Amino acid sequence: MSLNLTESLSNAQRPARHQRNRAPVIGDYVAFLIVMPLLFAIWATAIGMAPARHAGFATAFPYIAVQVTAAWWANALGTQAVVWMTRRKPLPRWLALVVGFILVCLPLGVFYKGQSALFQQFLPALSLSTSAHEVAWSLDYAARFCRYSLPFLPMWMAAVYGYEILRGVQWFAPSAATEIRDPAIPAAASHRPSASETRTPAAAKVLPFVAGSRLPAEAQVWAVKAEEHYIKLWSDRGVDLVRYRFSDAIKDLAGRDGTQVHRSWWIAWSAVVGSRSRGRSIELILRNGLSIPVSLAHKAAASRRTTKNDMG
Repeated sequence: MSLNLTESLSNAQRPARHQRNRAPVIGDYVAFLIVMPLLFAIWATAIGMAPARHAGFATAFPYIAVQVTAAWWANALGTQAVVWMTRRKPLPRWLALVVGFILVCLPLGVFYKGQSALFQQFLPALSLSTSAHEVAWSLDYAARFCRYSLPFLPMWMAAVYGYEILRGVQWFAPSAATEIRDPAIPAAASHRPSASETRTPAAAKVLPFVAGSRLPAEAQVWAVKAEEHYIKLWSDRGVDLVRYRFSDAIKDLAGRDGTQVHRSWWIAWSAVVGSRSRGRSIELILRNGLSIPVSLAHKAAASRRTTKNDMG
């Protein structure tokens, strides 16, 4: 996962349990973001966390369930933010999880103080012994809150990796980073294959880097970008990050209706819907709204080709 919040909600088919590195579907979001935190809250209440020791299971469970769910969602959003911010140089997933946990630690502390005060008003039987509402906000409180929150980090990481092992979804993988769309450009979902795409032979050779990705074999590659030891792929079937050399990908793409327009970009002309000036150079706009920089060395050829496409 990647937590792929922008890519997979439209996928209505339920994938096979054994499929690895697959994109999540709606059932995965429900299981991971709702069912799992509730199960964890049931376990935490059953083993006797402080509120449960004071008020019993039935009274303490709503309080603990809100705490656990808030922490779960906050860590998911924090990690997803880290993945997005580091999309050009992706972090190892375990490090993204740790950094995301640190980012949301203090905001969660503020939330827990308010939650504790609110629950005591409506459920005084909780008799909470926590200092969340009794101790004024201070650096000491923040430090203690972060220290006591640390045990949640390995549990959170175990949930992320455990779900991948059991269900095949890689939450928070680098390809989860959100793509910035130009609202004036239609989304990929509305794309209709061009004549050149529909004429592709059924027996056409599958590109090696596509075969090694999570994209389906029939995916039409729109753009390839170098990402250090990886390449990032944009296609009519989604986006993925693959460990592969960019120079080898360029060789694999030889003979296809596309070209390298920058030292780190290759594009398929069938995916280009327009261009715009960017200083002395230009940018090409793909069907999904992605802007591709064109180096000065390729500007003239790209301008001629986009003009030809517009006339065609």
